[in-house]
Amino acid sequence: MPSGIHMRLAKHRQRMSEQKTKHGDNAGRKKTALYNTWATMKQRCCNPASARYKTYGAKGIRICEEWKDYLLFRNWAMYSGYKDGMVIHRIDHDKNYQPENCIFISKGEHDSLPKPHSIKITDEQIRKVYRLSNQGMRIKQLAQMFSVTKSTISFILRGTGCVRYQKLHKELQNAGTK
Repeated sequence: MPSGIHMRLAKHRQRMSEQKTKHGDNAGRKKTALYNTWATMKQRCCNPASARYKTYGAKGIRICEEWKDYLLFRNWAMYSGYKDGMVIHRIDHDKNYQPENCIFISKGEHDSLPKPHSIKITDEQIRKVYRLSNQGMRIKQLAQMFSVTKSTISFILRGTGCVRYQKLHKELQNAGTK
């Protein structure tokens, strides 16, 4: 049976642990996935020692002031439909982490989106993809012709994926080129 001092020490440790985790997302000392999303987002944007800083913070990608407070970020996430297994996605890769530029999507959906650093097709080539597709060329042939993946061609033709594809898709629809 534990002695009185051991019981007091255990209670003290528990109180200290609760004080350290003001946000309440620490079930059994394990932080939640949402908390980890927030913490890694902060690391990428604010910590020059982070391995991912060079592709975020060093390029000027910031976190809005509101989201520097985890509780405010968590409230926005829950209101925006966050569920376990989802990841945060910036709609426009040139803009900051802020409510009007972010959504939560599944990891699989996020992984299938073209990454801005991997897009190797110019706007003029995208216009040509539309023209050739309208003339009957298949996705596989287009992908080979432009040295991109079939999913990149599909994203271009559907106007999904990155903001650039969406803007060009609208432009071509409005111009009647599609």
